[in-house]
Amino acid sequence: YTHSDQFNTGTSIGFCNHRYSCAKVDTFGVTKVRIDRGILSCFDTNRKKMSKQSEKVRVGISCGDLNGIGHEVIIKTCIDQRICELCTVFLYGSSKVSAQHRKALDVRDFSFNIIPAIDEPNFKRPNIINVWDDDIEVKLGTPTPESGKFALKSLQVAAKDLKEGRIDVLVTAPIDKQNIQSDEFKFPGHTEY
Repeated sequence: YTHSDQFNTGTSIGFCNHRYSCAKVDTFGVTKVRIDRGILSCFDTNRKKMSKQSEKVRVGISCGDLNGIGHEVIIKTCIDQRICELCTVFLYGSSKVSAQHRKALDVRDFSFNIIPAIDEPNFKRPNIINVWDDDIEVKLGTPTPESGKFALKSLQVAAKDLKEGRIDVLVTAPIDKQNIQSDEFKFPGHTEY
């Protein structure tokens, strides 16, 4: 699969077939990503003596609609420890909302590592950055204005970190395209955002 995109910051990212080398080129240097026989490697020309842990691709995940399927997909993906062997995961959301989803899924042997800032990750566990601290009742399957508001907050902080180079890639969980609409978000979906 091949993908190339141009960001407003002038950062150009290209992904190549799984058998070839890939590169992320930006104004700060070159980060080379190589996938060989299913093993993902990342090298940054500006970093010196990086540990194996800090070489991992930093994957940010926006939480999507709080009442949607996004949290279930994220939690079930992150339960598999192999994900932390390949990358460092940062979920932009709320540990309180995550706990409600884990309870609904009856997942007892997993939790996110709560971090105050992206520069303090646990490389062996998926991390969560609390974008808000509000108490929110999750109403599975029921889009609400509140769930849209917090989906937007997650997307805004994650996109900011992507633009600033604090994460290497952003994965977006599904949103409800109606309840996210506001004065701050007038797009058909989060791809256009």
